[in-house]
Amino acid sequence: KQGVNKAIEGARRDKVIKGGLGAEVTLFVDADKQALLEQLGDELRFVTITSAATLKPLTDAPAELEEGAAGLKVLVTASENTKCVRCWHHQPDVGSHAGHEELCGRCVSNVDGDGEVRHYA
Repeated sequence: KQGVNKAIEGARRDKVIKGGLGAEVTLFVDADKQALLEQLGDELRFVTITSAATLKPLTDAPAELEEGAAGLKVLVTASENTKCVRCWHHQPDVGSHAGHEELCGRCVSNVDGDGEVRHYA
């Protein structure tokens, strides 16, 4: 978590993003971390407090990325998706739900459906 937070703060300082929920992160991790973090599935974005989080092998990391922690490099990019007015996550489906044009699918489910189910975060 500290390595991700450090990368996000650097991106904020460099004006790449305004805040964590405006970010998408790619975590380049060693095999042990990948096996552990894959268990979180889509909930990894809630742990990193970003709008999206993707895992890739550490060997795929761009050479210029600094290691944020042992076995971890983090690439932070600004999300190009629209921000949900309810949860502030930037998601590709915002604007595609009739009657809830400003909400993401997760929020539509929480407002008008059975609600989301989380297992870890």
